[in-house]
Amino acid sequence: MKLWKFYVVVAVVLALVVGIPASIYFVLKQPPGVKTTVDVFACDLANESGMLMLKKPCEGNYVKVTSFVINKTYLKYEIADRLKLETTAEDIWLGMTTVDEVVNGKVREFRAGNKTYSKAPENWVPPPFRAALARLVKKYPWLSEAYIVNGGIFRGEVFEPWANQTVIGFVFSALQPFCGKSFDTGPGGGVINEYDSCRFTALLLINRTRLVVFDVSVELVNIDNALEIQERGDEIKIGGGAVGMLMKAVNNATRLLEEALAN
Repeated sequence: MKLWKFYVVVAVVLALVVGIPASIYFVLKQPPGVKTTVDVFACDLANESGMLMLKKPCEGNYVKVTSFVINKTYLKYEIADRLKLETTAEDIWLGMTTVDEVVNGKVREFRAGNKTYSKAPENWVPPPFRAALARLVKKYPWLSEAYIVNGGIFRGEVFEPWANQTVIGFVFSALQPFCGKSFDTGPGGGVINEYDSCRFTALLLINRTRLVVFDVSVELVNIDNALEIQERGDEIKIGGGAVGMLMKAVNNATRLLEEALAN
């Protein structure tokens, strides 16, 4: 092979090697944008010998309740890609968070044995959601006694198999925004798309007959400074446009919560 032909072949091969990843990058690259989803819906519950469970499969436009079972000593629920919990308690009804606690920022105390235990207030609830509950409680006073299932739970004295002993149990609250970052990468490992997302989910148990699901999420694609995470010692502070957009979306969705409660 002549030298110049060799150089042409090498040049073609290099062009293909460089060109294919570049073409993939431009095909998969998404324009900057924001996706917001809102789901507010109710699930009817059946009482089977003191155990509350879903009457039928229940889902909204974006999220699905795959399981929900509760009685005095047992709770299990799963919201696909959102929340999941299975736990036991001395008295679930006594230990679960109520709407009144959230609205008024109460610190509840419980007596177990010879000691008093406190359940922390729900400090991470989005302000628009707390304000909406406060407004709705004035309109529907019975709402103050409703439970927020994914709030903190005091379990009382329970046996823990992993510890092989009886302990004072708590379930930490999941009634707060959850934010995160993710990426799409190309064949060479470079970042193609960057995703910054925040979501908030609340599960309200109304009169022990209906489960109301309130779910809001925002996803920002390829937007600079959408999510800012700062670590200061043991404290992590999250800010940025994604958080602000979530708060706005939560505020807008509260009117749907009122409609779900009214029906």
